[in-house]
Formats: sequence, C-alpha cells, structure tokens
Amino acid sequence: MKRPFIAYFLFIIVLYGCAEKNIKDELYSINYGTKEERVNVLKKEITAYSDFENAEFLLHNSNGFTFTIHTLLTAGYKDYRYVVKVNPENIDKWLKGFKKVSPSESFEEWPNKLIRIRTEEWPLQSTPEYYAMENEINYVLVYRKEGVIFKKSIVF
Repeated sequence: MKRPFIAYFLFIIVLYGCAEKNIKDELYSINYGTKEERVNVLKKEITAYSDFENAEFLLHNSNGFTFTIHTLLTAGYKDYRYVVKVNPENIDKWLKGFKKVSPSESFEEWPNKLIRIRTEEWPLQSTPEYYAMENEINYVLVYRKEGVIFKKSIVF
C-alpha cells in the first residue's frame, strides 16, 4: 500500500523539478511578431473588458505564467504594463473603479517604452486622460479618440 504512494510522490517531485526550470516569469510583446499573436497572448493573462485589436506588453509574474505547485506555495508579485487598441466606445468599460487624476510621475516613461519598437502602429494625437485606482498601484492612461489604453498594475 505504501509503495504506490511513495512512487506517486516521487513522480510528482520529479515532475515538479522539471517544470520549475521551464517557468517563464516575463512576457514581452517584442517576442511576438504579429498583432494577432500579441493579442492572443495578452488575452490569456489579463481581464479584458472588451475585444482589442492590437497590444504591446511587458508582464512580470514572480510565480511564472505556467500553473505549478510553486504558484500555490509562494506569495507572488505581478507587474503588468500593457497597451491595447480598443473601439473608442468601449473605453469606459476599462475604467470601472478608476478615478480621473492629474498627470504625475506614475505616468512618466513606461507608456512610451511599451510602444517604442512599433510606434507607427500607435499614432497618438489626442490629449491623454489620466486615471488611478485609490489605494492600489493601478494606473490607466487613455487616448480616447484613438481608442488606446495604457495600463500599469502592480500587485504584491
């Protein structure tokens, strides 16, 4: 009776050890060539409040992007920064729980870093709107006319 249990336990330990070496803790859109690939990858990792047609992202998850025992045993840290192109009519769906704020240091640099490789896909002409979530590290930068939403979310 104990032998099958021990064999099963050892099998799980070996499987766990192999899986740990293959965990990705960062996803970067530069590694995906087409809009379709980027959109599909991002849709798997975020809560999307509407469809979107283009995306750039830099996602960091200390527990990785693959379900493992490690995910259950450790506290995680997530730093998700992304930009999506949506139908402008759907922008308000992405802003639930956010309050409009004045521009601050929280919005400097990271939006431009996301789009720097493919700037031609992200023409931004309108005046940006700034939003934040109270008591959380969640920021949204919106170019309403273009339907462009930048989001930064850090969770400990």
